[in-house]
Amino acid sequence: MKSLVLVTAILAMSATSADGRSFQSLPKPAEIFVIACHPGPKEFTPYFTPDSLLKALPEFRKGEAEIRVGAKRYWQSGVIVLKDKSILFWSTCRTNFIHIATADGTVSFIRGDGKDNF
Repeated sequence: MKSLVLVTAILAMSATSADGRSFQSLPKPAEIFVIACHPGPKEFTPYFTPDSLLKALPEFRKGEAEIRVGAKRYWQSGVIVLKDKSILFWSTCRTNFIHIATADGTVSFIRGDGKDNF
């Protein structure tokens, strides 16, 4: 039997905004100009739409996500543009985790316990 291997999906670097502030939390909906999602495979239901991600953002907190090796999943990605013109690239492989990347670094956010739900 294969052993279950847990991988954390957080990198040591903290993301910062265009004005240099560290991301301890995701932007508030009022700070967001637009959210876009990269089109995914038609055979998969996306984890988020722009509207559902906007609604979910306040529920996320900075934290480590558990990802089980070998679970079949696809990655969804997109961009969040803030009203201050900062750009956040996001990716996820489920609904309780989001990984944010900027030119200055990366940071992960979770909802709930961050456990892999696959």
